[in-house]
Amino acid sequence: DEFTVGHVVHLHDTDLHDSAMLWDPAGWNMLDVIFQTGLTNSGHDVSGIQVSFVGGPDESVLWIDDVIISRLETYETPTTSPSASFAPTASPAPTITTTEEDINEDFCQRNFAKNCNDEKGTCDGWEGRQGTEVTTISPGYGGSGYAMKASNRDIHTDGLLLHIDEMCWTSGILYPWRFQAKIKIYNATTLNDITSCNPGVYTTDCPSIQILFYRGDNLHTVSSTLEDPTMVRDTNGWYSFDTIFDTTLENSGPNVVSVTVFVQGGPAESILLVDDLDFTRLSPNQRTTQQPTTQSPTTAVVLATPEPTFVQPPTPSCSILDDSWNCNRGCKFPDGSNHMSQVPQGSVIEASNRGTKAFMTGLQSSLRTACINDQFAYNWHFTAKVKLIDDNGIGISCNPSIPKNCPFLRYLISGEGHADVRGKLSFNENDKTASWDPKEWNEFDATLDLTETTFTEIGYFMIFFWGGPNNSILQVKDINIERLGLSFPTPPPNALASASPSRSSTPTSEVT
Repeated sequence: DEFTVGHVVHLHDTDLHDSAMLWDPAGWNMLDVIFQTGLTNSGHDVSGIQVSFVGGPDESVLWIDDVIISRLETYETPTTSPSASFAPTASPAPTITTTEEDINEDFCQRNFAKNCNDEKGTCDGWEGRQGTEVTTISPGYGGSGYAMKASNRDIHTDGLLLHIDEMCWTSGILYPWRFQAKIKIYNATTLNDITSCNPGVYTTDCPSIQILFYRGDNLHTVSSTLEDPTMVRDTNGWYSFDTIFDTTLENSGPNVVSVTVFVQGGPAESILLVDDLDFTRLSPNQRTTQQPTTQSPTTAVVLATPEPTFVQPPTPSCSILDDSWNCNRGCKFPDGSNHMSQVPQGSVIEASNRGTKAFMTGLQSSLRTACINDQFAYNWHFTAKVKLIDDNGIGISCNPSIPKNCPFLRYLISGEGHADVRGKLSFNENDKTASWDPKEWNEFDATLDLTETTFTEIGYFMIFFWGGPNNSILQVKDINIERLGLSFPTPPPNALASASPSRSSTPTSEVT
């Protein structure tokens, strides 16, 4: 569930090895290679370069230090004399005549998405998130061309990703962007369309687009998740996704160093098809003249930092916890599936087939962002009943002193205004003296303090129930989530008389 944001457009991929390096397993080793550019990997069409240090046995730890990457005016022999196969080629260096005038606003007035509607059926530039496999399938939407196919997906956020040239986000002008796509989601086994998405009541089964901006000034990620609450699914199962995104001072300007777009949604192990993508930057006055066909956005373009306003926190009118659950990383529910929709509150949710990765395999769901007031920080109180059993239904023991040997809750929160928040809470987080009873249901009781976070909009809040000995079956029931001790921003003086919340010493709670 980890991800790295960086700007790169994969046109050419080259592995560099130092075959002359003498490996010392007990000390530091010098890697020294020279890479010769050519006509295929240089020039004004190159929009990004990514360098990755990889290698080593499975589960090994890789340490990197003293990294120097230099452009040489002439070829110099490395101190460790790399093999001849990595010496420069005889091809002449390209002549680059790019000027500042070549990079102008015309470059940004185009469709930034790369489609597959060609005779080759390739999708250069698109990658899979979290190990998602990306291929093409024909025919695509409308019965012609190609569509991108994302498979091997463990959670709804696994899908397609594309790095967009950040140059078009750095001008300082708050442009609106329009995102359009045809998206189809179906079950990988039965091939039946996923029909559990109700666009008006968003769940993770619905298609969505997430945008991650990485800022170089404070080295943190700004995230926005785009939904289309009025999109329509046609008789062939294709959704027409169309929405407009407004840039802000937080996700644009010269400090943005990378922009990554993710197309996602649907249950675990479902197939995601995407076609007819169109990511276009509009001019500011197009915000009112070019509305999407399936949605009427309510947010106007912000041309200056708005004055802060105090908002009384609302009482949620819907369940905070999504009622659908995924069994991630290959585990199975009792019916053999890895996805359950509309799980009734209090039901026993069981994850088996966890093998030797029980410590990182189990149940996954999300908190409904529409039911979370993202303007405030909270303490979050998680309670549940948990049990570990074997294949015969006999309760088994775990050792709370061994990391991940007992059930724990993993959380991952991403949004605007704050770096991603992730971590884990043990089943006895609030009472470390609590022991594990293999014969009974054990109380899961943990509190997560988010009062110091500054999220202005939460893109997603995912939770996972993992942990237990190898081959154990995890059972969870009576899951309950409370928001405790609301932390309010200081309201302006003129709002204190009419809008100041009660400061009772007893924390308020809002229960799913």
